Amino acid sequence: MLDTAHIDGLVAEVLPQVVEVRRAIHRHPELSGEEYSTTETLAKALRDNRIFPRLRTPRTGLIADI
Repeated sequence: MLDTAHIDGLVAEVLPQVVEVRRAIHRHPELSGEEYSTTETLAKALRDNRIFPRLRTPRTGLIADI
């Protein structure tokens, strides 16, 4: 059975960080195909949460197994 209270707790725990990452990305927009800082910001946020993404070439995207 799905424990929605547990999931709600997890979401509440990470929500401030998710909001901050979103705001950081929007403070520093990048052109399409040139999202190097955006990719690094997302990769760092994932690594900070013990999710280890693989950067794609040419470093404007990433893949993460969750």
